[in-house]
Amino acid sequence: MDGLKKEGTGTSDQKSIIIKYLTAAAVLALLIFLLELFLFNFRHWQSVNNVPFTPEYIPSDNLTAEDVNAFRVTSSEETPYVEINDLDLALENMAIDITFPEKGVTAVEAVTYHLEVTDEGNVNRYALPAVEFMHLVPQSHFNYLDLYGKAKSVRICFDSMEEGDLFRIEYLNFNSIVPLMISKKRMLALFLFLYLLYILRPDGILHGHKASERTALKYACVAALIVAEAAVVWWGVHANQAFLDPQTDGELQFAHLAEALAEGKPYLLIEPPDALRNMEDPYDFVERMRLCSGEEKALWDTAYYNGHYYVYFGVAPVITYYLPYYLLTGNHIRTVTVVFINALLILIAVPLLLGEGIRRWFKDIPLSVYLMLTAMTSFGTGLLYLIMKADFYSVPLAMALALCYFGLYFWLRSIRDDRIDPLMLGLGSFCMAMEAAVRPQFLLASFLAILLFFTPVFKKRLLFSAKGMRETAAFVLPYLCIAAAVMYYNHIRFGSVFDFGANYNLTNNNMPYRGFRLDRLLNAVAGFLFMPCSFTNRFPYFGLSAFETTYQGPTGDEILLGGTIYIHFYLIITLFPFLFRKIIAKKELYIYTLIAPVAAVIVMIVDANMAGVIMRYNADFSWYLMLSFVIIFCSVTGRLSYSTEAAPSGKTSAPELYDGLLKAVYWLLLILFAFFVIRGFLLMFTGDGNPKLNLKLIWYTVRHLVEFWH
Repeated sequence: MDGLKKEGTGTSDQKSIIIKYLTAAAVLALLIFLLELFLFNFRHWQSVNNVPFTPEYIPSDNLTAEDVNAFRVTSSEETPYVEINDLDLALENMAIDITFPEKGVTAVEAVTYHLEVTDEGNVNRYALPAVEFMHLVPQSHFNYLDLYGKAKSVRICFDSMEEGDLFRIEYLNFNSIVPLMISKKRMLALFLFLYLLYILRPDGILHGHKASERTALKYACVAALIVAEAAVVWWGVHANQAFLDPQTDGELQFAHLAEALAEGKPYLLIEPPDALRNMEDPYDFVERMRLCSGEEKALWDTAYYNGHYYVYFGVAPVITYYLPYYLLTGNHIRTVTVVFINALLILIAVPLLLGEGIRRWFKDIPLSVYLMLTAMTSFGTGLLYLIMKADFYSVPLAMALALCYFGLYFWLRSIRDDRIDPLMLGLGSFCMAMEAAVRPQFLLASFLAILLFFTPVFKKRLLFSAKGMRETAAFVLPYLCIAAAVMYYNHIRFGSVFDFGANYNLTNNNMPYRGFRLDRLLNAVAGFLFMPCSFTNRFPYFGLSAFETTYQGPTGDEILLGGTIYIHFYLIITLFPFLFRKIIAKKELYIYTLIAPVAAVIVMIVDANMAGVIMRYNADFSWYLMLSFVIIFCSVTGRLSYSTEAAPSGKTSAPELYDGLLKAVYWLLLILFAFFVIRGFLLMFTGDGNPKLNLKLIWYTVRHLVEFWH
């Protein structure tokens, strides 16, 4: 495989390699600085010869002057505005700065405004698209104009101003000289992203090291990856102000359950209103909303049974996080903290799981490929959405994903050539069994034990045999203990060991009548996998899509940011695993790729019937497909690598052909990884499609750093 020898794998002098990469970093840094100076600040150079003009303006009738250039909105019947007449001036830009004296000059306040102008081409006033301004984002102060010749009049209409608002126009200029606004954040982000791609490229230094080798370089790279991912997660869970300080009892139900369990009660200590108690059918959404309003309002998305509120979500998050914290401190742990901890566990578990799989089945996978697949698996299974919506709904999903990854890792780790490690086996079974107390949908993953332990059970008799009693106990006992605990918990709440309480949920469905319908299958598959998101030509370019269906029955579907395969289009290959039958050498891996889409569809059907097609539920099944993609990709590269080395000596073109194909596949992964990072970055700012939910200052700052032309 001479054509694919990588840096650092031969006899190259290490000093020259270091010099090479330092030189590349310096060249890249210089290039980015030049881009920042001349491209990203091209508005400065475009306006350097401008002659600034400060106009006089006339306020609308519903603006009352209270100070110099300070106005209060006295009526919201019409949009307040200021108007400039008799211009006869070619306008290239407008600069405006607005503050709010009663809120503080640094108030994080976004102002939406639009211009209505007349010019040489229009004697009648016409409106331009609305734009947003924020005092703390200097780039947003400038609005670049392209009118029909010279402007005659300009009206600045403040769309977002409300009655009673007091604002001050600090300055209003036309044809300003736009200052140089060098952004260190933009330069750093571009440098890190491009230099990362440079390092990970198929000719890069990391590509010459095998991921299966336990080297200091590998551990350093994995640690750096986890730290970088953890920083993204930390920012994500804290970026949405709406989830940092939840207000309603429904949002705080895990905290309320901790208080109840501390009192020895399985139900919440909040008393339901009499209106709810007196309802003939409390699960009738429309009637409940009519009768239970104001102080009589019922809790949302909690289970109601025999006069008490219950939490129908799994109790494990409360036992693991909320209750111990409450007993130790008397306070409640924040939900965003719990989401972060679980997300961090996912970031640790994924490289462990993939690393163990690579050591077992794909020993020749390069370190760079392993790192990219790890990042794509960590964030490509719904985690990104969970951290950007870090509410109590994300808690069980994130915890279930972490337990699943750790469970599969411990199971794999337990398998040795001639024995089973009972400790690793027991830890794996504990993690997988805990899913019953977190999110029961993940219990389906326990059946993967049949694949993993087929040889130890049926060929080597290391489990479920006389010589494997200790190992068998390690596998079975966690399931029995946790099942007994969950059944007891269900029994004391709802009188049935198998009743988790979903049918008593106070939501927009009447759950006792919703039922299980296979007719919802098409809704589930189409929505969860293939539903497209909407596109706009404004940051962050992705928006929500309403789920539309002709299904004649209750669905409970929500708006989405796109199905799993639509977002991660490369997962489409996991729906056709039979195409790779001759490539996937290990039988157990091929069988997994066959059952992965089936298992995913089963979970989709369950989710669609229990609640609907909801974006966060992608985390329930997308990991099946992501692991299948990893298996297929590693199998393809492994086969090409083997073909390169084992090609017949008489066919001189064969090694070069396989060598070129292998390199093309690695480059394809790098391109997919780059797309994955860019798409993920944009989706983080999409959130629920509503920028007002996100911290406004961050949202608008990043928007203008990306859209440098605005």
